[in-house]
Amino acid sequence: MSLQRLSERHIEEFLYKLRTAGGAAGKPLSARSVRNTLVVLNEALKQAKRLKLIARNPCAEIEPPKIDAQPQPQWTPDEAKRFLALLEGERYGVLYVLTLTTGLRRSEVLGLRWQDLDLDAGVLHVRQKLVEIKGKLQFGNKTKTPSGRRDIELHPRVVQLLSEHRKKQLAQRLAAGPRWVGAGDGGELVFSTPQGKPLYPRNVYRRLTQLIDQAGLTRTGLHGMRRTASSIAHDETKDLLAAARMLGHSQPDVAAKHYARASDEATRLAAQAVGRAYFGE
Repeated sequence: MSLQRLSERHIEEFLYKLRTAGGAAGKPLSARSVRNTLVVLNEALKQAKRLKLIARNPCAEIEPPKIDAQPQPQWTPDEAKRFLALLEGERYGVLYVLTLTTGLRRSEVLGLRWQDLDLDAGVLHVRQKLVEIKGKLQFGNKTKTPSGRRDIELHPRVVQLLSEHRKKQLAQRLAAGPRWVGAGDGGELVFSTPQGKPLYPRNVYRRLTQLIDQAGLTRTGLHGMRRTASSIAHDETKDLLAAARMLGHSQPDVAAKHYARASDEATRLAAQAVGRAYFGE
């Protein structure tokens, strides 16, 4: 079909076909996949309009399919404490503790480098992420939102655990010798394989599920742990802005814009509040 003949009706029928008959594999696509397809098509047609190949973009007013949010379960502080009690000596233990106390995104905690940590000051700088795309791990320094690039104050107990983890990793590196290959351009990762390579999310999730079942808790993932940290931060501070800033959310953007000084202090209070909930004063 020529570009000039393409209309809203054609696009609507195309999207309906994807949702019902499916794509190349012959299976109906999810709402998210259809939405992504629409985004790509819209960008292509916007380019066609800029090049004067079409007079108008028929995608401009197409409503994308709604994605039903399926939030992961989150824990109460007591449930989180039960989980934390299992982490002594666990390979990914410090990773789980850090996620539960800071609310880092999965990509942020897996991409964390030692250069992003100031253990003397007790501060974590969110600067890099690690994502899996089509089975391959890729590093990036572009955060999900502008507010995603942030600094988080760490609880003293978390600083202690990270310091101990650092010593163990250095010993592991010496023992590995030439077998230590590191993460390349990703830098010196805080959490890595015995050879210093980046971790695949599925391996971290697999062990997490085993520990959760052992504790008799509701199954969740790293994002559910992030939600747990968010809820506790808000409950302890009664400050939505504090939780938003700690998590790197762009919302509430109006509050962040008008209360910038207060929000910087709120970030510190939120991180402290989560730590108190787990470890006490």
